[in-house]
Amino acid sequence: DAFGAASEDADDSWVLEDVRGELDDVLLAFEHLVGRDRVTLLVLDYVQRVHVPGARDRRIEVASACKMAKDKARALGVPLVLLSQIKRIEGSEPALTDLKEAGDLEEIAEHAILMWQERGTRWARIAKNKTGQPGGKFEITWDTNAATIRGFVPAIDDDEPQQRGPYGGGR
Repeated sequence: DAFGAASEDADDSWVLEDVRGELDDVLLAFEHLVGRDRVTLLVLDYVQRVHVPGARDRRIEVASACKMAKDKARALGVPLVLLSQIKRIEGSEPALTDLKEAGDLEEIAEHAILMWQERGTRWARIAKNKTGQPGGKFEITWDTNAATIRGFVPAIDDDEPQQRGPYGGGR
């Protein structure tokens, strides 16, 4: 299939195997996945790899790809998750400003969850939430075999009362 291969496995999830780097190909694949395959969630992994012909620089190219993918998902009536690389700055938690080549992604996104690893512990933080307050820092348990987040556990912060995150807790 010129638009990439979508495959269904036992739990009714879909995986878009391969879409060429051109934005038009990605948007056309979105249409096919939603229209033909009845996909109800689109995920675009590593938005920095999408090429937008005619973009003057890389930052504009990434911003255009994000905005056009969001607009297409909205027109198709399905949510979109964009995955972006962040700058790795040793010894500090990532911020929205650390999104690699995607400064405008902070403005385009309705919600942003930053994930990183620090001294062997995996963390997540809800950095942006247009419908409410951003969340705290959560330790996450990642099941590598199933590529699944098993639980969010709020980090203990001496300055703030401990709260349960929006996704529950536990390991």
